[in-house]
Amino acid sequence: MVAESALIGLGQAALIGLAAWRIASLFVHESGPGAIFARIRRLAGVPDEGEVTGLLPSLLSCVWCASVWTALGMWAAWELWRPELVIIIAAMSVAPIIERYLGRN
Repeated sequence: MVAESALIGLGQAALIGLAAWRIASLFVHESGPGAIFARIRRLAGVPDEGEVTGLLPSLLSCVWCASVWTALGMWAAWELWRPELVIIIAAMSVAPIIERYLGRN
């Protein structure tokens, strides 16, 4: 039988993971309101096409790379500041996942 604390830890990890994916996906794939994320990518030197070079452009062009840092940030927010913020960001990830699953994106 799995201990209750392990289930709580698993739930926390899932919420942090969803929140980390959402933030990483915003920075890497989406324009955002007022094209804020597209502007951040452009300022960081992420090219529209071609090979990406440099640390920051690499982080902002790869969800897997960005999620390492966003997961760390979401964990820190959970542990040191406001778990509610992480829960809200994790909840924000549900709609894009459903839209992608339904093929409406």
